[in-house]
Amino acid sequence: MFGKKSLLQEDSSAPKTPKSFVETVISTTPVLLTVVATLLAGLASSEMTQAQYYRSMAAQFQSKAGDQWGFFQAKRIRGSGLEQTADLLHPSGEALAQALPAMTVRLQKQIASAERQTEQIVKLLGAGRVTVIDFAPSGQGLPQAAEKLRVSLREKSKALRILQAKIGQRLESPESKRVLHYLGTDSIPETVADADAENPDVQQACQCVRERKSDQEVVAILRSLPPNELEDAIERAQAQAGDFEKKTKPVARGIDDLGKLVNEACTLARALHRAVQDLASLAEFASSDDQDPLGQAAARLVRTTASAWSGADGLQADFKAGRHGFKARCYEHEARQNQSVAELYELQVRMNSAVSERHRQRSKNFFYGMLAAQAGVTIASLALAVRRKSILWSLASVTGLGAILFSGYVYLCM
Repeated sequence: MFGKKSLLQEDSSAPKTPKSFVETVISTTPVLLTVVATLLAGLASSEMTQAQYYRSMAAQFQSKAGDQWGFFQAKRIRGSGLEQTADLLHPSGEALAQALPAMTVRLQKQIASAERQTEQIVKLLGAGRVTVIDFAPSGQGLPQAAEKLRVSLREKSKALRILQAKIGQRLESPESKRVLHYLGTDSIPETVADADAENPDVQQACQCVRERKSDQEVVAILRSLPPNELEDAIERAQAQAGDFEKKTKPVARGIDDLGKLVNEACTLARALHRAVQDLASLAEFASSDDQDPLGQAAARLVRTTASAWSGADGLQADFKAGRHGFKARCYEHEARQNQSVAELYELQVRMNSAVSERHRQRSKNFFYGMLAAQAGVTIASLALAVRRKSILWSLASVTGLGAILFSGYVYLCM
């Protein structure tokens, strides 16, 4: 193939002539193409690395969006349950600021009335003006029960006066007035405007997400946003949620403190009714008939305390309805905040997915460019091998051609 010339070098006896510009270009072309192919290979690898990075970021944002959607669903369910519970309580709509002191005043009058009626029962028993049937345990225990009730009523009257002072002091505080305002109205603590409303493009992109439009439409809007606009929007939304939580916690604590006073008043009314029922049960066995003065006095006593118990239960139902309503409104507001953050994370998912796809396409194109450069190296090496009749250039050409053929087989057949 190469005649009598050496396989490794050309005839040294031939006179050397300076290379022309064309020959210089031809001889350096394989080297330049190799450098270009190496650079394109590095760029393809770099673009693929960035594509994987942005794809992993999209997965992280999708996970965060899923957490926010989970919070949204849980709070919506919890809020709906509280709304239903509040409706089942059938609140009277009476303002708690007036209902609580009014209930304690009524309870004080009812305790005073119960004391008078108990004194009447004690006088009837002491004067022997009632007929006691032959029921030894009841007959023997009735005077003691009446005396026990009289002592209990005095203790409850004293406890009620202390409770009235505590309620009056609590209701005069500005914090309690603010708490009663939230319990009696449909308002919640004020917060700043929604974060996504600050930028019309972000708002429009969120609307596209709600309407389930294609990713291409959403990404087209997001590309016009300033750098880091989505990150700033998420930070503002989360700051807004934290601000609302800080404002609702003092109100929730105030509601709980006020609820303790309401429960204390209701407990006092129930204890009063139970103590009277003990005496009434003994009087029912001790009385000879319904017209007996003892039975009539016991019946009046039961009616008095039953009215106190009923009023206390009504007040407690109103308070629970107001508390459930406030919590339901807070849950609804927090759920909408979680929805806003979740939608912003969804925008991040779409944006990072689009960036990842762009880098993947760039990596693919750089790879094709590298293959073209390698093909150029092979062709140039083959041309030099033919020109110089060198076995090394021939081996390089065959190796490059084999690599190109193998790559084509892998791309098309595997």
